[in-house]
Amino acid sequence: MSSLTELRHALGPLCVDSPEGLYVSPKSPRDLTEILSILKAHGAALNRDVKLSRGAFDRLEAVEPKSCTVQAGAGIVLAELERQLEAHALTLGPLSPGALKLTLGDFLEGPYAGLKPIPVGRLEPLCISLTAVLHDGTRLQTHFSPRSAAGPDLAALLLGAHGRIGLVLSARLRSLPRPESLQQARLSFPSVESAVDALKAALADGCVPWRVRASKLSGRAVLELDLRGAIDAVGRDLHSLQHRAPLLGGRPAGAELTAPQTGSEHECSWHAVARALDSGHSIDLYRLSLHGAVVAGGAGGLRLDAPARWAHGAGLAAPVLGGAP
Repeated sequence: MSSLTELRHALGPLCVDSPEGLYVSPKSPRDLTEILSILKAHGAALNRDVKLSRGAFDRLEAVEPKSCTVQAGAGIVLAELERQLEAHALTLGPLSPGALKLTLGDFLEGPYAGLKPIPVGRLEPLCISLTAVLHDGTRLQTHFSPRSAAGPDLAALLLGAHGRIGLVLSARLRSLPRPESLQQARLSFPSVESAVDALKAALADGCVPWRVRASKLSGRAVLELDLRGAIDAVGRDLHSLQHRAPLLGGRPAGAELTAPQTGSEHECSWHAVARALDSGHSIDLYRLSLHGAVVAGGAGGLRLDAPARWAHGAGLAAPVLGGAP
């Protein structure tokens, strides 16, 4: 590999110095293609020899109110994107605090894999289509509208891949109308198992809570659900809870729950959630699905603040993009 001085000279105005080392800051897909070509020629790699800033791609580019879709650059922080969407009466939906701190690119490429909850306890990508640059400089533009023939979904190679195959520069995202109603339901159950079963039953009915706070108090498991959306949708979710909870020993609870002490987030199975509650932890649940949830609090599971190890896929990871984590 060339020396950092030689690499710095070759990158020229595409590179900036910082206390943390060299940063490349492309302003267009062409710039990024040139950067990757230079790194390859010098035997260098992103995240090892230089770091990448997508700060030039930090804008809300377009809004389609009728389809509730938005086009945004990969460098925009999701909390800022959510703030800008307020002016259009739109929202990204129920994302966790940890996710909202990330840039769009980090959210799509990182451990969150760009997933969001939808009714009936399923997850789907927040993005509909994306623009990216692959390791060899090829520009990838995935389809926005449905195609007439089936084929591979190339976006799946980028979501959750930690930028090891390609780098996202912008994406078209699904959004939702801003909630018309906000209701809170607080329920107490005779056991952690019955509380988890009731929550999963509500998810299967199509309930999509924005957040669930859970704790075990005086031997009973308590759930505190924040429900947001259209007035009729929130009413439907409340009706589902009122139907499901009594069947599993649930009853209304009065006292507001205390927030968990730690804000670190993990992706957990429902078994891990139950174990954390039985151990006395107060936890917050986000991105709930029938398989598990993103948990802030004392539960274990997949860390969402660091790249995950790849069990397979080292052959796909491009050296110029840092190789396999």
